[in-house]
Amino acid sequence: MPDIFSREKIYGILKNRYSDLPNDWIENNDFFKQKPLTVLSYDVDSIKNYIFSSSEFKAIIGASKMVSDYDKKVTEFLSKENSYVVHAVGGTGLAVILKDDSKRIEEELRQSFKEIVPGGFLTISKVDFYPSELIHGLKKVDLNTSQLEKEFNLKFNNLTEQTDFYKLFSLLASNMREEKNSKSTEMKRITPEFDLCEACNTYPASEIIHRAADPNESNTMKVCEICKKKIDSGEEKIKKEKFADSLLDIDTEHDKDKQTDWLGVIYIDGNNLGKVYSRIKTDKEYITLSQNIENASESAVKQVIKEKNLENKYAAPILGGDDIMLFVPAKQAFKIFLRLDEILSEKFGNIDGKGNGISYCGSILFCKKSMPLKMIFEASSNLLKQAKSKFYNDYKNGQTEKNYIATRVLWNNSTEVKSEEFFSPNNDIKEIMAEGMEISYFKSYLKLLESLNSDEKKFLIKVVKLMNEISPVIKLNINYFFVKNIKNVQHEQRLKELYTYIFFPEENRTRVLSSIDLLNFIEEGEKNENKSGH
Repeated sequence: MPDIFSREKIYGILKNRYSDLPNDWIENNDFFKQKPLTVLSYDVDSIKNYIFSSSEFKAIIGASKMVSDYDKKVTEFLSKENSYVVHAVGGTGLAVILKDDSKRIEEELRQSFKEIVPGGFLTISKVDFYPSELIHGLKKVDLNTSQLEKEFNLKFNNLTEQTDFYKLFSLLASNMREEKNSKSTEMKRITPEFDLCEACNTYPASEIIHRAADPNESNTMKVCEICKKKIDSGEEKIKKEKFADSLLDIDTEHDKDKQTDWLGVIYIDGNNLGKVYSRIKTDKEYITLSQNIENASESAVKQVIKEKNLENKYAAPILGGDDIMLFVPAKQAFKIFLRLDEILSEKFGNIDGKGNGISYCGSILFCKKSMPLKMIFEASSNLLKQAKSKFYNDYKNGQTEKNYIATRVLWNNSTEVKSEEFFSPNNDIKEIMAEGMEISYFKSYLKLLESLNSDEKKFLIKVVKLMNEISPVIKLNINYFFVKNIKNVQHEQRLKELYTYIFFPEENRTRVLSSIDLLNFIEEGEKNENKSGH
């Protein structure tokens, strides 16, 4: 059976501490007065909420950079210590250290976090082990799974059938949950003599800064010390990564008079990662898998940015592990997403190098650039949940694992993306806005929208009115007016396509309003005047 954690790495740590380490050091627990090794793990609390805790664009980019900078600092610091760093990326990390050093190292990590990630909160968990436990695995009695499930409301997926590596990590996860549950959050109290920070509305404002030109906003703002550090960090990352300087600059047009008010927000997150991780047997496999996921996401984004010539026209407030959030020009959002899908599907298809893959869910939100950034994040998160919900429902019902997507156009500032619209006098025709669907189906649906000529687009408006007639005659009227008003198409074939994807994809359910909304963001729509002709 392979070693769970590298025997060589653990030996090196112990040999630096114990010059008289015996030959049977793995099994000789009596040699040690106590469990000599500590697995230290850290996690930045509510990392996405931290990133989007400010309403200032540069502060959000800066907050993301700060978390990444902390991961690099942890790696740099522990590499100089008597330790073994398993991973430190995406605001989470894990390392094997000596128990004797654990208190000092924890204090160092906490102090660095305060300096590098101001305003954030960090949880550190420590669990002590004998060498034999890290190399060969825990005994069943050490797991005490029933007690852990009861105390921490966790499910360990029938640990007796999982790998020893996964069992050990389940114990670490439960301890991390306990640490998080025991914490109390401290916030600075705002008193009347302080002005509130205009970026985060949380801490006292300490200085006035100049902001990117926005005709709807003042060119100065009062910010707190924390947001000022985030903004400074954001300016550095924007320059290095060639992000847009503001939301207004995320556009296909350089001329500000020709720029659109709309923003495209792409959000992608992997599915069922626990299933892949549960197959892991060693630390090397864990490191490889984590690196593969990180590299797949980053390289996919870089490739698409280069292909679509998006430098200085986009931003990536979240890009780490299986999480991707991009702000992109609204008119290019579909093309960007579909290209990402092609690349990620290939890279995720064999993510562990052994033929095991992961799927993902994604969302495309169209919203006004004036919408508060916190609301953009919340709306995008809620939209992604619609895709996730469809994925898990289908998966639970026995369908094979696939990629899913949800889309929505928000005409007003709102975080509530899912809604239901009803038609006909008896309200027996329904449309679900922000509907999740399989990506292969979505591609066919989008292809149909792209092929609509100008007469067909106008006809969709008429269909909305026809939907408010009594149910038995709706389809009869749709068929009659389509044949009467639409020329140069094979009516029977075209109607079949329109019914399948737009008019009535299911009995008593339509997709006509969503289709009209999405047509506003199909870049090539104007070029398809006769594309539907056969």
